[in-house]
Amino acid sequence: MLHANGGDVTVMACPKDHNRVMSQNSAPAEERPAPAIAPKRYRAMVIALYAVAVGLRLARYACGRLSGENALIGSTAEEFLHGNFPFFLLGKNFFGTYDAMLSAPLIFLFGPSSYILNLWPPLFSLIVMVVVHRALIRVLDPPGVLAGLAFMAVPPSLWLLYSGYAQTHYSLDVVLSALLLLQTVRLSQAPRWSAGQAFWWGLAAGAGLYTNPQTVCVFLACAAFLLVTAWRRVRPLNLAAFCGGGLLGGLPVLCYYALHDLTYKKQLASVFGWHYLPPNLKAFLFNSLPIIVGFNTKISGDELFVGSPRFWAYAAVATLMAVGMGALSWRGLRGRPREAALPPLVAAVNLAVLLFSVYGLALASYRQAYLLPWYLALPFCWGLAASWAARWRTWALWACLALIIGVSVSGYPRYTYHGLPLFLPPSRQYAENQLCQEQARQLRQAGVAGLYALDSWLIGYYTDGDPLAVHPWAARKPMHAHQVDAMADPLFYGDFLADAPGLLGLAHKTAPVAGQPGRWGFAQPDKGRLLERRNWRAASLDGLDLRRALNDNDLATGFQTPANAAPDQGFVLDLGAAHAITGVGLIPADHAQTPAGLRIEASIDGVGYCTLAQAAHYRGPFYVSGPHPFLRLFHGRVESWWPARSIRYLRFTHLGPARHPWSVREVLLWGPAGPGQRATDWAQTADELTRVVAALKPKRVYADAWAAAVLRLRLDHEPWISLSQPYDNTGAQTMELGHWPRLDPAPGTVVVLEAAEAPAARLGLERWGFIFEERRAGRLVAFNLLGQRLGPRIEPAAVSSASDPRRAAALTGAGPGDGPWSSGGPQNQGGALVIDLGLSQPVRWLELHCPSAYKDFARGLAARASDDGHTWRVVEITPAGPLAFSGQALLAQSGAVTVYHLEDGLKTRYLKLSLDTGEPRWWWSVEKLILRAPPRPDRATRRQAPPNNPQVVAIR
Repeated sequence: MLHANGGDVTVMACPKDHNRVMSQNSAPAEERPAPAIAPKRYRAMVIALYAVAVGLRLARYACGRLSGENALIGSTAEEFLHGNFPFFLLGKNFFGTYDAMLSAPLIFLFGPSSYILNLWPPLFSLIVMVVVHRALIRVLDPPGVLAGLAFMAVPPSLWLLYSGYAQTHYSLDVVLSALLLLQTVRLSQAPRWSAGQAFWWGLAAGAGLYTNPQTVCVFLACAAFLLVTAWRRVRPLNLAAFCGGGLLGGLPVLCYYALHDLTYKKQLASVFGWHYLPPNLKAFLFNSLPIIVGFNTKISGDELFVGSPRFWAYAAVATLMAVGMGALSWRGLRGRPREAALPPLVAAVNLAVLLFSVYGLALASYRQAYLLPWYLALPFCWGLAASWAARWRTWALWACLALIIGVSVSGYPRYTYHGLPLFLPPSRQYAENQLCQEQARQLRQAGVAGLYALDSWLIGYYTDGDPLAVHPWAARKPMHAHQVDAMADPLFYGDFLADAPGLLGLAHKTAPVAGQPGRWGFAQPDKGRLLERRNWRAASLDGLDLRRALNDNDLATGFQTPANAAPDQGFVLDLGAAHAITGVGLIPADHAQTPAGLRIEASIDGVGYCTLAQAAHYRGPFYVSGPHPFLRLFHGRVESWWPARSIRYLRFTHLGPARHPWSVREVLLWGPAGPGQRATDWAQTADELTRVVAALKPKRVYADAWAAAVLRLRLDHEPWISLSQPYDNTGAQTMELGHWPRLDPAPGTVVVLEAAEAPAARLGLERWGFIFEERRAGRLVAFNLLGQRLGPRIEPAAVSSASDPRRAAALTGAGPGDGPWSSGGPQNQGGALVIDLGLSQPVRWLELHCPSAYKDFARGLAARASDDGHTWRVVEITPAGPLAFSGQALLAQSGAVTVYHLEDGLKTRYLKLSLDTGEPRWWWSVEKLILRAPPRPDRATRRQAPPNNPQVVAIR
């Protein structure tokens, strides 16, 4: 549309489009005329901006690189080529795989390369520019369009980074979000909707939500905008087209949830909350907003000191941006045109989600990907500012364009991401690509079948499964991880183990492999039998008496440093007598509480100690499972092995400072194997284990790292398995970090342990009243749980205590209680509960419940029995449940409910419960008390079975 204006010509950008889109619903009100721009000059400027944009993207492409996380996209593409069709990006069950599908044909033709994965972000960035350009034409005048294009052509550092960064699910998400925004503008300006328009809107929304969940911010803004401004145009056919497009775009995720259970591990209350607002708002104003508009902060390579000239420049730009957002909203409300309100609405929804959620914590980091939707709104903001400037003076338009480009360019030289600048030498990508390809070739030539490496995601992309490469503890390719875990002798590739192999103490081979140190061929430990843990006592090196805390069968108690572990902290364990010992296992509270360094010493007399093993820089948990070691967060324990020697005292000393506490909840000790013990080959053990478990068809399997991986690969059905790398095939976690898996007592549970650990497990199951059958599988034993058989409940006649006698009396259940009984203060030695059973009778189990204060369980509970209430005798009492699986043992875990096993054959009228140790942090509280008798005599039998056949075990 051309207008004569004093001899000059004023041209609206893309006049044909303006004639087509303007309607009575969207036509802007009369405004001051825009400055004259000759058509040829306008077209030349548009072409020049696109040329600059292409040049910048080509530079980013040439200067690109490939990190391990981005290589997962390539590995996902390779899965498609192998005939697998993952619903999500490997290891990330929230990113779709459309971008991986684009790379798959090129990888098939040319092989793995960083150039293939780095190809798509520049293309996506240019597509975003084209789409936003089309939307700008429909909302702003020519000067505004030019300014918006200038911002997209020469963007701030963050968007330029993602214009050449191989994390393509982010740049593809912005493409789909831009298409959604453009289609929303078109629908808003159309006098009536066609089914095709509605379908394309739904398709962009569905594909975007599948590609990257952060599209939800743009989706909500666009949907709300249409609902408010154009709801009268919705017809059944349009609604069906919306839904049809959405279903087609999000088809993969719908198929996934149709085949899998949809469960949410996080509650909304933990994801969203007002308490996130103060820190997230501060991070947004002083870190995120400067970065997204083009100013660097300390996180992105430069300082932005409050009060400095650069800070005031940022404040001016941010103020102008805020005014522009407000003005766009006001223009939209006044219908000049109303679509002007959509970009600021997109930015506002995105910001609100971040400010009030846990995801906003990323605003304080260098990763600002959550704010990429702002690059759909900022072009309109700067475009409006340029439009104002042009109406004031013609030269102001050019000054505004120069300012937009200048702010962006000024941030390029010092911007860093992961410590690297925006523009690396092109030769670096070529050299890295060649190095990775040569590394893959040498690994194949060395005959490596599987390996653990910190850069496994990058190695795995270039090796394409030959060899299999997985991360030692954060495996994002689950099936590959199971395969490497189940191998007999995988390679530990790199120096990430630090001194952990020295503490482990097993002979192994070391040599450079493909340019990096490699470790493999670990010898088997001398694991003959798990020692009975009786008559042990422990004391910390600073004199604290730990009594039986390290061998009380309870994962809830033990040794722990009061703060971050420091040098010379530790404990001494007195075994009561000398034993032949070959190895030790220290079970921590969780994987994070392993030592930074450790020395293990032994003594016969407690005076002269000799060093058994030492690691100044320990990385763990590092332990043996099956034929080889593991460095894993689950089933984590610190292990050390040595030739058999007679030991009574063991001293454990922490070496060096740590950034976390060090804890030991239980100590396991092994003795040497006897001359008659068979050593079945591990390959044969895997076959026998698969046959045994497959015949049982369990619902749940508790097995250590190697056995769990074997069963995951070989079983026809898929029970729940306590995997050491607890991810399913989408990358979703099947277990929570820091929690030992609780044993489900229901039938259908199978527990797999090594034969050396089977006697202790058998005892633990019998203590909690389990009926089970026991099947040998090579070096392993499988316990098939058939249920529990507990005796009848005993109703106490009275319960008394010197502390809070009224609430103690209410524990009989005869009268109403108004709260739990408690010790009235921190736990100290003494403080007894006396239970009167009314008459002398057999007692086998005691349950103490306190769900409202689950940490107020008894530490060091002792029991005494009496027939007359005056003469007392000591009774053996052991925590029996709930049971947790540590990988090597079944151990009780006190808490809201704790079950205790009383010594066999106990018959008494009075039972006194007291504490034999102190705990200054917690009280002792009991809400409910349950006593149970032994099982009925007619069912207390044990049936023997021939060797290698099921052995049915009942309660004695």
